[in-house]
Amino acid sequence: MCNVHGVRAEFLAIGSAITSRDAGAYFLGKAMYTKGYRELIDALNGYRKSGGDGGGELLPLPDIDTYGSGVDYDDIVAEIDKFELPITPHAAIDHAHPEMHGYRVFVNPSTSDVLCTATAEALAMGKKVVIPDHPSNTFFKQFSNTYMYTDPNDLVPLLAEALREEPQPMAPMEVYALSWEAASERLLDAAALPAGTKRYCELPSSTLAYYIHYTCGINDPVPIFDVFRSVTGAGAKVPWSERLERSNRRLRLGSKKASKSISGAVGRGRDQHTDGGS
Repeated sequence: MCNVHGVRAEFLAIGSAITSRDAGAYFLGKAMYTKGYRELIDALNGYRKSGGDGGGELLPLPDIDTYGSGVDYDDIVAEIDKFELPITPHAAIDHAHPEMHGYRVFVNPSTSDVLCTATAEALAMGKKVVIPDHPSNTFFKQFSNTYMYTDPNDLVPLLAEALREEPQPMAPMEVYALSWEAASERLLDAAALPAGTKRYCELPSSTLAYYIHYTCGINDPVPIFDVFRSVTGAGAKVPWSERLERSNRRLRLGSKKASKSISGAVGRGRDQHTDGGS
């Protein structure tokens, strides 16, 4: 899997300008259970229950702000209230909005995206990200501010750890990896053929296919290709009645030319005979 996505330069500029991030943790995504809210609610609720079983004290849960609007918004809010989770829902907002600059950690438990743009944007803004170790997140493993978990029960401890300290400044190569320039280079690398590989257009079968396609599409194709078009249901480019008329016309022209040639030869023979007799 190759990530060929970059972020707006605006996010990288925000990352280089912000020096302090102490607003805690947040999640940003469309308010749909399939976009990570289901996993977030289950992880927090499950972790708290694991601490409360057997009469033990409930483990502390970190406060999380969520931003997003969608079809499941009301149901998500109702479930958060039902389980009394420390999640504060907010309406959708642009990720580059100044209100988002002060957050220290972006948590995203979703695995439904091929690659989450919001995670890339959060890293570009210099934040830490807490995400599951999943193929969709492979690209983010290279960043020093990435925290990954394999078990949902590890989300809360990992989030608490990420919140303790400021994110590390991004290395120049990390900044470059998030740019569209680097994304374009990855796209070209992914599309490039291995050295020595013969291009499809150079194969004999490709040349034959091109010739068939071309001759079937021209206004007056070779008759054999009109036969092919008719057999496959496409219909002849030149009606068969017209082709028959053309053939008859050529035959008539050929007959006239032949008659003229014969008449000319006979005439020349007579002239030669007359000259020889005198």
